Amino acid sequence: MAGLFAVLKSLRTASKRDRQSLWSFSTNNLFLTALLLGIGGAFFLCVMAAVLILPLSGDPLRMLPPDRLRLWPLTQSEGIRLRLVSPWLNPITWAFATIAVVAAFHGRPVFVTAVLLIPTVGLTMSWARPRGDYGIWRAVPRFPGMLGQLIRKDLRELLSTLDFWTALALSASCSLFRVLVHELPGDALLVFSLLVVIALSTWAQSCFGLDRPEGLIRYRLMPLRGWQIFAVKATAFLVVVTILALPLSLPAAWASASMALAVGNAGSISVKSQRRWRFSSGVNIWLSVVQIVLLVATGTASVRISHVVLIYCFLLLAASCFWFGRRLFD
Repeated sequence: MAGLFAVLKSLRTASKRDRQSLWSFSTNNLFLTALLLGIGGAFFLCVMAAVLILPLSGDPLRMLPPDRLRLWPLTQSEGIRLRLVSPWLNPITWAFATIAVVAAFHGRPVFVTAVLLIPTVGLTMSWARPRGDYGIWRAVPRFPGMLGQLIRKDLRELLSTLDFWTALALSASCSLFRVLVHELPGDALLVFSLLVVIALSTWAQSCFGLDRPEGLIRYRLMPLRGWQIFAVKATAFLVVVTILALPLSLPAAWASASMALAVGNAGSISVKSQRRWRFSSGVNIWLSVVQIVLLVATGTASVRISHVVLIYCFLLLAASCFWFGRRLFD
């Protein structure tokens, strides 16, 4: 039992440190937009909080490498106890259990089921997270050509950020409203398209964050120019934006996404390290503000003025990829 308690104590410390890293989104573009909107941004803060629940409700035991776990001198019965007790090291598990007990006391079985389902999904996702080329990442399609595998790799990285899941929640909520209630006006579709891009746009400032500085060494060894690497990451970003904006406004999404990438490339060359299953953090708040203002302006102009704005946005993105590609390995 002494060994089990020692493991649980270490898990509690590691879980506390991991939870602290979840709150490093003060320079995330959607968070800044919600603050700028004041009371009107409460909905977006709620969406971000809902997305945060999933990693918060994960099993702390999942943070340990399986090889290290097998090396610990624990008996089979102690291993079973460890798996049963480890989720309760997470405060969010206690919070949901308390809410479920209160709801059951007041005779709300449907609410109890819904409350218990959230941490269950979080635990399931934490154990289902893929390692390497396994799990749900196999569903990411292969792209043809020399750069196809790099595009696939960047798609996987983007899908493993909370930015994507927040954007997916925004797109899905708008689509569900259109299906169940009635058609939305064009202005509403424009706004939701811009919000989807804003939710993803911080990744454009830190697109090398999951590669980390050592990833640039691998890029340097490849027979690729800097602009090709930026083009690969822009392609992955535009693929995700296109899929999420299909039920919304594609011209607005493409224009704002191109502008977000063009501005974000300026910050991405600093290679600010990021973590998977976290919100991306921007390089600095001023670049985030410029990025938000310009992507909103170009996205709105592409719908309100002319689709020709799209051409200028794509040209600006191409120029940005060439310019910052030359500085990538400096």
